Amino acid sequence: MRPLVAELRDAARELGVGLHVGGVWSIDAVFRETRDKVRKYSSMGVLCVDMESTGLMAVAVYRGVELGLAHIVTDELYTGSWRVYSDCERMARVEKRVALAALSALAKM
Repeated sequence: MRPLVAELRDAARELGVGLHVGGVWSIDAVFRETRDKVRKYSSMGVLCVDMESTGLMAVAVYRGVELGLAHIVTDELYTGSWRVYSDCERMARVEKRVALAALSALAKM
């Protein structure tokens, strides 16, 4: 198991939140996530959509290095209605613990 996944697994267990390992669909513009595309990419193991990962992915490919991303879900739209997670205190705890997990994984590499 990769160090980041192991650290995040422990963090998720500690926080009582889910951890899902899979792909990221990084897109260059908002509102291009059609239902058909969501179904297609979901069937390929893609778990989230963002606009920020593409730059990191490009650098990793150029440098020939492995890239790991940790996404914290703050809202969902895949069901057809927008669901926003608004527990700011819990979100802050999760964000802090994920950052510590990432640093711990880096220290072990």
